[in-house]
Amino acid sequence: MIAIADSGSTKTLWCFIARSMEVKTIHTSGMNPNFITDEDCTIITTQLLLQTSNSNEPLEAIYFYGAGCGTDKGKRTIQQLLGRIFPDANINIYTDMLGACIGSCGNGSGIVGILGTGSNSCLYIDGNIVQNVPALGYTLCDEGSGNHIGKLLLKAYLRHTMPAELNAEFAKDYPGEASYFIDKLYKHPFPNRFLASFAPFAYKHKENEFVKDLLQKVFLSFFEEQICLYPSYQSYRLSLVGSVAYYFAGEINAVAQHYGIEVASIHPSPIEGLISYHCM
Repeated sequence: MIAIADSGSTKTLWCFIARSMEVKTIHTSGMNPNFITDEDCTIITTQLLLQTSNSNEPLEAIYFYGAGCGTDKGKRTIQQLLGRIFPDANINIYTDMLGACIGSCGNGSGIVGILGTGSNSCLYIDGNIVQNVPALGYTLCDEGSGNHIGKLLLKAYLRHTMPAELNAEFAKDYPGEASYFIDKLYKHPFPNRFLASFAPFAYKHKENEFVKDLLQKVFLSFFEEQICLYPSYQSYRLSLVGSVAYYFAGEINAVAQHYGIEVASIHPSPIEGLISYHCM
């Protein structure tokens, strides 16, 4: 049996593939080494051990594609965690960006982007990442992400620049004084997850003119600050993965058309492509 993991900052999708090609999936919390806590590690360990204890096959290899795994320190953190849980498995740690590329393009070429809690992108040619606009994280960048959408929504809500009717809907869905939101942002862990938690509100009200304009601003920023920085960007097809990409595919396609970019695919996760790559 092997395991393939697609891990972001909010959630991790695990697929356990038996020799018979039977696939079982579970979700754990996000395993970004920059944000993972001891409590997260304990819960994740229990979930993974429970899943594998029900199998008659030993876990031989893990292919982990994760946010925050682009540094040696990040890789070591995940390697050590998984090594404690599965000491006999061959553990391979890669970036979530490489996972998105393989899952979308295999050994082919294209521009690939991730739009989830955060955002990232790269130019991928013949199975290799050849250029990567630095992601720089939720404080500086994350254009087009759930964090970006949530940041603009919350700012408009707290500054009362939302239309009154939409403002009332936001207050109903997310009750709390201004001090509550500021406290969550600046005094609690995972402010990126907190901001991204408002993205479903944008999806729910995406036909509202204010939200339409906000989403256009968000995705224009993603293209201008990331996609259009790649040389000859209109020569490549664009593939996107992530929950934000999937749920706002219509809005993204419209912006891509504006820039003369062909969208090849948009998927919520690269996991199916990764399974094909490692197992077929």
